[in-house]
Amino acid sequence: MFVLNRQKFPVFNRATEPETPTWCPLCKCVMSSIVDAEAYARMKCCRSCETDIAELNMIAWKDGWRPDAEVVNKVIERRSELIRSLYYLKIGRSNGP
Repeated sequence: MFVLNRQKFPVFNRATEPETPTWCPLCKCVMSSIVDAEAYARMKCCRSCETDIAELNMIAWKDGWRPDAEVVNKVIERRSELIRSLYYLKIGRSNGP
């Protein structure tokens, strides 16, 4: 004979908004780590934008200033160049003696 366990299980009727968005509001990159979530709680952007934009313009940032698309695009391009150069350095070392 099969006996059903009649415990009460919570039922969630409403989905709540996540505390951290999936994408950074500034650079549109994925918020992929707890470091990004912590940065979003502080500055409402990912950790990279916090470092590259918000911390460099702290007074204006706290007053509500946000960079325009041109500034964000320059920051993204600089990040890409840095990643690319690190990749090439790593490749160069692996082919060495």
